[in-house]
Amino acid sequence: MNAAGLTSKKDALVKVAGELLESGGYGQLKIAEVAEAASVSMSTIYALFGSKEGLYIAYVEMQLKQFFDELLCRCDGVDDPAERLRIYIVLKFEHMGHQRKLVELGMQNNPLFFQSLLNEFNDILEPVHRFLTDNFRRLQPGTSDTGALLNARLFNGFANGCFQHWIEVGGDTEALAGQVCRQFICMMQQCGGSTTREEGMIR
Repeated sequence: MNAAGLTSKKDALVKVAGELLESGGYGQLKIAEVAEAASVSMSTIYALFGSKEGLYIAYVEMQLKQFFDELLCRCDGVDDPAERLRIYIVLKFEHMGHQRKLVELGMQNNPLFFQSLLNEFNDILEPVHRFLTDNFRRLQPGTSDTGALLNARLFNGFANGCFQHWIEVGGDTEALAGQVCRQFICMMQQCGGSTTREEGMIR
């Protein structure tokens, strides 16, 4: 099988696994069920992904790529950095909402679920970090690269916390996304009024 055919086959298996993951969570995922649903042998799946964890990692990688591609598409023609950050949060909530059961189970089994994802998939998340950092740099010209990166990471952590809140109490995700951005930017700007460029949260 050529490289294109192999990639297509892997993508098809990841999509099947994704449907099972999103309906039952990682703990309930069985390679035998993926094989049956995709009409392939279990040995084929092990040959392509190595393990159940390898299949899960491939699923997360696919989700992150789709997320970033859609983020760039939605931000096309949008110049305002605050609005671009709002779009990011809206899309983040949409994607995580589609995977709600998987995320909920992950949070129940691991209180540091989001940090674990960040640690494991940091390289894949690099374009997202760069997107956020660039927008924070534009939001406050003069901010150092380190300060803008710190803001990006804090903002992402703030958004994850708000998503956990949404899991518990529900609500309008569009409205919550706007609130996330307004509150974070407000805190950032208030902190900036009393900090130096070298030491403050926003510098």
